[in-house]
Amino acid sequence: MTAPFWRFGRDERGEKWEDVGGGSDLNTRRVDLQDSVLETRIEKHGQWIGFRVALDDAQDPKRYAYWHLGRVSPSLEVNIVAGRTDRGGNSSTGLTIPGASIAASGTAVKIVHHGRNAALFINGKLIQQHTDLAPRGGFGFTGAAKTIRELRVRPVRPDERLLSGQPDTAEAPKPKAALDDSALDDLTGDAKKTAVAKSLEKHVEEDWLPAGGIKEAHAGFRQWAAAQGVKPELFGKKSWDDVRMLTLPALVSSPADARLFYWSRKFSGYLTARMFNLAAEAIHEHAPNPAMRGYVALSGHSLYFPSEQPLDTFQLAQGAAMTPGISDWMSLGSWFWDSHQAVAFSIAPYNAGARRYGQEPLNHPMMHCVGPSTLRAYTMLGNNARVISYWNFGPSYAVTEGYWSEDEGSYRQAHLINNRAAQVDDVLARSQMRPSRVAMLYSMANEYWNAQASFADKRASFLALSHEYFQPELVTEEQVASGALQHYDALYVLDPVVATAAQDRIKTWTQAGGLLWTCADALARNEFNEPGDLVKTLTGIERELPTGDALIAPPKRAAPAKAGAAAVSPPRIEPVTGQADFPAHTVVTSGLGKVTNPASSRVRARYDDGSPAWLEVSVGKGRVVYLGHRVGLTYTARKVRPAGNHPIFSDLPRTLLTQPLHEAKVDRELLLSDNVIMASPMSSADGTVILLHNMQPTPRRNLRLGLKEPAAPHSVEVFADSRLVPQAHEFRDGRVWLTLPELAAEQMIVVRRKPAPADPRTDEQRERTLTQLRATDPASLSAGAWFAGFHPEWRLSGQLVPLLRHANWEVRRAAAEALGRVGDAAAGDALVALLKNENDAHVFGDAVLALARLNHPQAAAAISTGFAHASAFARLQAVNAAETWAKRAASAPTPAPASVSELAARAVRDPDLRVRQAGISLFALVDPAGCVKTAGALSGTSSPTERAAWIRALADRDAAFAAYRSAGFPGGIELLLGVATQRADPTISAALRPGWQTAAKDHPRDFALAARRQRDPALARELFAQRAQLPPFVADYLTLILEHTFDARVGNVVADWEKWLSASARGL
Repeated sequence: MTAPFWRFGRDERGEKWEDVGGGSDLNTRRVDLQDSVLETRIEKHGQWIGFRVALDDAQDPKRYAYWHLGRVSPSLEVNIVAGRTDRGGNSSTGLTIPGASIAASGTAVKIVHHGRNAALFINGKLIQQHTDLAPRGGFGFTGAAKTIRELRVRPVRPDERLLSGQPDTAEAPKPKAALDDSALDDLTGDAKKTAVAKSLEKHVEEDWLPAGGIKEAHAGFRQWAAAQGVKPELFGKKSWDDVRMLTLPALVSSPADARLFYWSRKFSGYLTARMFNLAAEAIHEHAPNPAMRGYVALSGHSLYFPSEQPLDTFQLAQGAAMTPGISDWMSLGSWFWDSHQAVAFSIAPYNAGARRYGQEPLNHPMMHCVGPSTLRAYTMLGNNARVISYWNFGPSYAVTEGYWSEDEGSYRQAHLINNRAAQVDDVLARSQMRPSRVAMLYSMANEYWNAQASFADKRASFLALSHEYFQPELVTEEQVASGALQHYDALYVLDPVVATAAQDRIKTWTQAGGLLWTCADALARNEFNEPGDLVKTLTGIERELPTGDALIAPPKRAAPAKAGAAAVSPPRIEPVTGQADFPAHTVVTSGLGKVTNPASSRVRARYDDGSPAWLEVSVGKGRVVYLGHRVGLTYTARKVRPAGNHPIFSDLPRTLLTQPLHEAKVDRELLLSDNVIMASPMSSADGTVILLHNMQPTPRRNLRLGLKEPAAPHSVEVFADSRLVPQAHEFRDGRVWLTLPELAAEQMIVVRRKPAPADPRTDEQRERTLTQLRATDPASLSAGAWFAGFHPEWRLSGQLVPLLRHANWEVRRAAAEALGRVGDAAAGDALVALLKNENDAHVFGDAVLALARLNHPQAAAAISTGFAHASAFARLQAVNAAETWAKRAASAPTPAPASVSELAARAVRDPDLRVRQAGISLFALVDPAGCVKTAGALSGTSSPTERAAWIRALADRDAAFAAYRSAGFPGGIELLLGVATQRADPTISAALRPGWQTAAKDHPRDFALAARRQRDPALARELFAQRAQLPPFVADYLTLILEHTFDARVGNVVADWEKWLSASARGL
């Protein structure tokens, strides 16, 4: 939105005109040039650059010819687009021409406009020619970021005249080494006269006109800024007509520019969000369905690189008709943030923008949950999301990325989210987050100048506070300036740049009794990037602070250490005796500077060089807590997370964030007896749903919860798998207290203030199913049969049996599957009759499985027939049927026929991998000893996928594992490690310990995963003792193995583990 913005400058190479931000055009003021030549030396700093010829208007050209060079097409083979707009529209052709490129270091370019022809030359070579143009016109530049080093316009020389049929690859005379403007003739063809030579600066200022950009945006900015009470004099201008937006910090070169930049960015944030909200309002007003809402689902890419908001999301959420949304790709690969729980930080700006204290928020956000995950989805639900999109199901053949149709675990995750939410949605659907007494400032002024200065630290601190259930609420500078701090007891400020109006309110609020927590270089500058040190004003603390230029400079990559140079140890923070109690630990140095403490301050911790690290100063009735380093970054830097694993956070640094809150007795809506559990109470008038997810490597035992409530609840229920069951509780001291015997992973607890309303959905579903079963079209009949199968209590088997004779195979298949699930033995004979003449493999396979589920006498014969079927699917279902039959027979008076073992042995030799995998599971069930013998003899002959199936069978089937153990773990170390990654058992650990060095060397990945799974203290201590000799993969996993074994939350610093292991060995 800054364009057009051309800046003149000089460097060691001479004069230059720069379009730093891109998008700025530059056109000759004269558009009556005839038989003329443009010569330039130009640099391309963006994806593409463009040249125009025969322009009809300098300010707003409509008719011209052009060449675009660079990345101009999705096809990487095309390097130039030649086009024109003078024939009733824009017509263009993509070409691949050798030499058609502009270098970042500069390239000589010439455009000859002679008669009705124009040609582009690069480094003296003819690239492409336009014909049949207007004989008069101007020249122009367009495109992304670029720099002009030399420039002149002159008449065509006789040897440069063009012929309309001149071939594209013809060579032209070489240009002069430097451009000379000493003989600029009158190019209109009138009386000849010689121009005075001009510098590049004067030539552009006098003979060229900046153009391009969005002129309506500049006009809108002027109107909007005036409405905010801003005067043009603030930007060093006498009139609004002279004011144009400036949205790039790199272009700021004066205090007036800084003020213009701030207000320009503020306007662009408002305008973009307002345009989206206007569209949402129009959808809401004109859509046929009055419940339809517009939503914006941002990809979130800018949140990951370079970590800044894609637009002002606080503003976006201020539209009542809007459903603001964002994706959660930050949970994947190299984009991984601190934790999957970090989706809460992505959604928090929407909650802040929509917040209305004491009222319903203006709206509720949505999020893309990229592949179902209970941790991410529960976190989203627990942070006010009303819409969750499982981006995206697929199937795999229909989409390109992010699909989960082939991931079996995703179905279970979706079930644990949707099924449970549906059972408590009378409370959950109308709920919102409970208010917090802790706020965290999100400064948009800081976002404008350098979001990276504090973005990651805010995110990490946000999570750290939530790990002790002080869930912070984000507040903006405008909200603070408007009095929002009256709703909070504590405020965390981590941003270096904060608007003066917000600083003034923070000062007043702190003096009146507020707790202000700040750190590093926070609160150092105002919105115009001018010095404004509120920490010094409030406390007298002197800090070494970066300059304004240093603040907005891009972060520099640390230079590699010189060979032989001594390693530089990071600073270490240690408590002052009697002032604080936390384990000493190293800290992240980002933002760290020297601090001088005033005599009135309390020093609670120091760095190892003796300088103050944690200071506190009483200010009026309030208190300022200042830490010299960025505690959030230190917290997340110490997490344990080898690639592909969920992080485990260390407790050590979090104390510096939370202890002041504990000391100030800041209240929390929910208390838990253990930390680092995702916990969010979502409340409505009817009650509360507490969403929980254990983020620790081991289950939490006897987890105590205390929820603030105005009175004793009507009931408390928890989920036992998919069903709500009563939960014992007590009401005491204004809280509902309950104890969960175990929290392994996810849980929802519903605390009702009154009885649950009648739920008509099952009755409605039954009526809909009956309607479908009365239909005539196959799709409705199949759907009706499918639903009927999930509800045996509806007793609809009588309506399903006739569907076994339907002409459509999908209907027959749905009916057969449903009858098996309903469990009506009377339907067995109809299924047997179906199999006699069934030609469809899918119907056949599901009918065989249904017979096994019904325990029908003819099931064994049907299974045998299924094993011989030509279709792999039919054979697969026959294997599944055999497993069902065998499980039933194990508890029945009549044992399973011996033929099942023979069928299992046959299945493991099936040509289809899917059948073999199912057969391996069946083999382990019916013949454990045979399974062990076969698996042990495989060695390296089977495929990795098939070998994984044998390992899974030995680990999952108790009888098979017992046989494997009794046989002395045959099959070699690879098989043992494979089983050890999936099943923990003391005998496995005992078998691994004697030769673990060889196993770790030869199979480092499987060994590390096995050690993590076994949680064997003796093995873990041995690995730590021998850590210098561990293979790299195992060494990377060492602290993860330690955390899984000891559940100590020490983190990833080896020195801290050395202390912990030593102390625990001494019983300390």
